[in-house]
Order: sequence, then structure tokens, then C-alpha cells
Amino acid sequence: MVKNIRNDKLIALIEKEKLINGGFYVTFGLAALGMFFQILRGFDGMEPAWAISTGIEILALFTSVVVYYGFLHNRESDITVRTVFATLLISTSFSIFLDEIAWLVQGIARFSEINRLSNALLYINTYVVAFMFWSYLVSAFNMNDKATEITTRILIICFIPATVLVLINLFIPFHFVVDETGTYSRTALYPLSMIYYLIPVPVASRNIIISKEVWQEKVAGSTFYILPLLGIVLSFFLFGISISSVCSLVSILINYCVVISKREKKYAVTKNGLEIAADIQEGILPKTENAFPDRKDFEIAASMTPALDVGGDFYDFFLIDDDHLAILIADVSDKGIPAALFMTVSKVFMNTRIQMGGSPSEILAYVDERISAENEAGMFVTVWLGIIDLRTGHVEACNAGHDYPAISRTGEGYRVEKTPHGCPIAFLPGMPYPGISFDLKPGEGIFLYTDGLVEAQRRDGKRFGMDRMLEVLNTNPDETCEQMLKKMKKEVDKFADGEQQFDDITMLGFVYKGR
Repeated sequence: MVKNIRNDKLIALIEKEKLINGGFYVTFGLAALGMFFQILRGFDGMEPAWAISTGIEILALFTSVVVYYGFLHNRESDITVRTVFATLLISTSFSIFLDEIAWLVQGIARFSEINRLSNALLYINTYVVAFMFWSYLVSAFNMNDKATEITTRILIICFIPATVLVLINLFIPFHFVVDETGTYSRTALYPLSMIYYLIPVPVASRNIIISKEVWQEKVAGSTFYILPLLGIVLSFFLFGISISSVCSLVSILINYCVVISKREKKYAVTKNGLEIAADIQEGILPKTENAFPDRKDFEIAASMTPALDVGGDFYDFFLIDDDHLAILIADVSDKGIPAALFMTVSKVFMNTRIQMGGSPSEILAYVDERISAENEAGMFVTVWLGIIDLRTGHVEACNAGHDYPAISRTGEGYRVEKTPHGCPIAFLPGMPYPGISFDLKPGEGIFLYTDGLVEAQRRDGKRFGMDRMLEVLNTNPDETCEQMLKKMKKEVDKFADGEQQFDDITMLGFVYKGR
């Protein structure tokens, strides 16, 4: 009998773990769909604030994938806490996804029903998130008193009328209205939608305060109510920029870092976790192999070798349209996990803003303004951005404090061209970013790099330097971009002669072939 009970418990644990593992594919699917719908929708007719909102939400969705992936590799928590946390992360991802859909169809009359339905589902899912916040606090902080039991029952009972009111909103405006132009707006009764969220606050606050957990965990638990409610309040004054759903994810991130991870064994935050982060970081960088198989008018290749498991360098390239290619390389002012996070935010901002149009100078000025406003860590990033007209070879570019590029000229080979540049992004907010332009003939190209290349050193203190870099570039001008980058990395390793790499090394090669 005892053996059967133990087997039943083991089977139940296995089934719960299967469900938890399956949740990863749900979060990944939501992130992929979010990116797909943004690409399908494009940016035509979107106000800048809406475009930034959807960009932030796509970043948040992929962040939830990263967190969930890391969470799956932490196996030491109580199964109840793991199940609740996984459900919480999934429901929050649904909220972010639904909010993104609502913004994508905002102001489009023919999609007014989708706008209405996505907002209704968002409101209902917000109640699910609120209940899961409460469930997480109950399990993580061992809340088992009478007040906790009563609060749980009240939340379960109140969920039904709260949901019914939202469903009624599909036909009769109650919390919000979507007019004939497809534009969402809130009604005077919108604040009533927050009551469900506020129900557990008194008991949760009391139990967190009197719990025996360390103060860091108490603060982390409190963010489940402080940050989302703050986001809701701020949204009254910053309508058009999504805050509340992302604030919920921030609360989850805080609790994952402070509570969940702290209760795991050290392997969850050391090498194993770093390898996961490195895989994720590598995954968000575009792959050069078979990147543009149908294009014969240019050739491109890029690589990044971080000094630590994860790095702060990044590159990007993509077609803005059939005739214009954007290329960029950047270097964050740090290494490791903080730089990788800052790198991810910077990359999303730049990618989103480039697709909205404008010159490289305008784009970097805009990104500087946005990143500076949210840059409490005081980090900055150097960037070289170019937009190439593939019909003519004309290049419009801007340098935000980055290393000068090497440009190849017919009969002259590669040489470093020193042109005007501005400050790094988020270094001195508001400074101008002068634009530059030049033309490439067929066969000419651009080589971009970060300072980790030229500053690579060996034991005697000598650095690889720009002269060696140019020598390698000009050794065989007929080789492909991919071959050139591999040869450069090989020469750097040979020069370093076993000396440990102390900075990230990132390179991007482009050759214009002409039409």
C-alpha cells in the first residue's frame, strides 16, 4: 500500500514536470507569434509610441522565454512553487502578447473586433495573473493562516463576476470602448477593473512583513503588487506606452533572481546558467550562413566571440526593403550578464527604430534619447550604423563613438577612414550625431569591428593593432567575407599565443557586388 502511494506521488511529480516543460513551448510560441504579427503588420500608420510599445513587448516576450528556459534547469525548488511560478510566467506572457495584439490593431477600423476581443481577454488574463501572484506568495512565503484561506476563497469567488463584467464589455462598454475607427479608450468605470487586483494586498502585505524570510525576499515579493499597480497608474499619464504588463514581468524577474534562484543550488547561477544565456544571446544574433541566398548584389558575414560566456558586443544586418540594407556593430561598456542584458535592450530599440525609417543620424539620436531615459545603470554603447542603397552603392552612415571602419577601395585595398562621429549612445544624452556618406563601387566593401580586435594582446603587452588588422584584410582581396573573418580570428589567436581574451571580439564584413 505504501509502495503504491509512493508510486502515485512519483507519477504525479513526473506529470507536473511534463506540464512545466511544456510551458516553455507556450512562451516560445507566444514570442514567435508576437514577432510574426509585428512583421506582418509593419509600422505603417503606427504612432511612434505604439511602435516602441510593441517593440518593448516583443523584447519582454523573448525575455520570458529566456527566464523560463533558465527556470527549467533549476530543479531544487518545491514542486508546488515550481508549478505556480511556471503558471505565473505563462499567464504573464499571455498578457504581454494580448496587449501587443491590441496595439498592433489600434486605430484600424476593420480590426475593431480584434481590438475589442484582445482587450477583453487581456483584462480577464490580468485577473489570472493577479490570482497567480497571490498563489505564488502563499506557496513561496508559506502563508497558511485563516486570513490567507479567506482571501483565497474571495479571489476564487470574485473571479467569476469580474470575468462576466469583461465579457459584457464586448457588447456594452463598461471598462473600455473601441469606437468605429478601431481606437481603444477607457471609460470612467475603468478603475473598477483594478479592484480584483487590490483584494489580496492587505493580507499579502501583512504576511510578507511578519514572515521570517530575509528583507531582500520580502521586497521582491512586494513588487508583485507595487510594480503592476504603479504601471497602471502611470499608464493614465503615458497612454500609448505599455507599462503594466511589462511591470508584471519585471516583478517575476526580480523574484526569479532574488527568491527562486537563491533557493536553488549554486549550479543554477554559475556555469550552467551562463551557458544557457550564451546560447540565447547567440540565437538573437542574425546568422550569416545562407542569410540572403537569392541576393547576388552583395555579400555579408559577421561573428562575435565573447570574452566571458556572454558579452556586450553585438551586430545586426537586415533588409529594410528590397533596395536598402542596414548594417551595424556595437560595443556595450561592460562585459558579462549586465552587458548582455543592456545589449539586448539596445538591439531591439535600434532594430525597431531603423524599420520606422529615417537617416542613421536621426535613428541614433532617437535611440540615444530613449535608452538614456531608462539608463539607471549608467551604461553606454558605441555604435556604427550604415544604410546601403543596393542599387547604387551609396552609403549613409553615423558613428556613435565607435572604432573607425576599414573601407576597401579599388586598387587601394582596405584602409581606415576617420570621419566625424558623435558620443556613444547614453553617454552624454542630447548630443548631436553627425551623418556621413560615401559611395561603394562593385567589389569594394566595409569591415566593421569592435576594439577587442585591435586591442587583443599577448604576454609581452603588445597589441594586435590596426596595422596588423589592415595587413590581414589586404592579404587576399579575393576571398569571401566569411573566409576573411575566419582568417582574422585565426591571426588574432596566433598573435595572442595563448593569452586569455580580455574583451569581446566582434567583426562584420560587407562587399558590394552591384547589379
